[in-house]
Amino acid sequence: MVASTLLCARLRLRMRLGSASCVTTIELAEHLKRQRRAIGLNEYKVADLAELSVERLRQIESGSAPTVWELNTLASALAVDPSALRSGKLDTDRRKSSARFRAPFGIEELTPQDARTLARAAEAARIHAFLRRLLGERSPSQVEAVRNVEGISSRGAIWEQGYSLGRHAREHLAPRHAAILSVQKLLESQGVLVLLVDLDSKAIDGASLYEQEASPTILLNRVSPRVRSRLSRRAVLGHELCHLLHDSSSHRDLLTVVSRSSDRSPTEQRANAFAPSFLAPKNWVMRGSGTDRDVVVRIAREWGLTFEGAVWHAKNLKLIPSTTTEELITERTEVDSGNFEVDAERISPSELDLEVEPSVLGGSALGDVAIKAASANLISVGRAVEILQLR
Repeated sequence: MVASTLLCARLRLRMRLGSASCVTTIELAEHLKRQRRAIGLNEYKVADLAELSVERLRQIESGSAPTVWELNTLASALAVDPSALRSGKLDTDRRKSSARFRAPFGIEELTPQDARTLARAAEAARIHAFLRRLLGERSPSQVEAVRNVEGISSRGAIWEQGYSLGRHAREHLAPRHAAILSVQKLLESQGVLVLLVDLDSKAIDGASLYEQEASPTILLNRVSPRVRSRLSRRAVLGHELCHLLHDSSSHRDLLTVVSRSSDRSPTEQRANAFAPSFLAPKNWVMRGSGTDRDVVVRIAREWGLTFEGAVWHAKNLKLIPSTTTEELITERTEVDSGNFEVDAERISPSELDLEVEPSVLGGSALGDVAIKAASANLISVGRAVEILQLR
């Protein structure tokens, strides 16, 4: 695909309806209705997402010709490429949607709105990678360079495999022998797109998206209690990093994993073990003096773990006896999050003299690179606004 085509595809430049397209307005209306029903969104939700009135949406779905702007915003609302919407080449299987989902499990159980959120996040990841290349930022990301897909081995405990992978990743991505104050900032500096979104299901902590030509992406569900807690959020980020680095499906270089706290599959168990090992590698954690409880509190405060997470980590590292683990867990001691995982600072749209309220997707590192690209005259200010308001 030539560069100009990539630019149009990634930044959703306005497409022209001309003689090259023989689709009729009636056919287009059927494509719209089919896609809307396939992803389970009613007229009111689609109209809201597309910034159209319900009356206007009904007119278009009855055969009225949409404007170029209306067609593009409807495609955005339905999480599908405009050309696919025109041609009717729509794959309504969520595992093969516009996000190119290829998950071993979990996708089919998503609500329509959550499936759409993942699809939009996948598009944001493609735009983010494209803008980073325009800006000359390091590409592929360091995370992609470290990525090594590994299946679960039948030898050894699953948690031990996770611990080994976590130590290896830490040595390559953050080798300094000190706590990572912000895992989000570290990952973003390595080219990972981190998105804080609101999903329908509180049971979902996060999700991982990996696709060639797109930025590795982690979604954090702000509705999840674990994500709302800064210390627990660090563990969720580490968990999702494991998926990005070491998990895949039978389809080459494609990944979508939805993580739920209740999931006890081997893949999730390995990622659960990866997180504390990445945050506090074995050889860097010392027992020190004091009671077992003192040891756990010290580890939690020094490395940015929850008290419960520090208990299990100390037990796995054999810094405390397993006999006291359950007793300590029942204490439910709160640990001050301190300076760990403070909210990332974002570039303000005022840098472009804009009074724009970024969307959930645009108010991330995606918005930052869009503002940088517009400031460098690599994209127009109008395109930057579209990206900042992507939803």
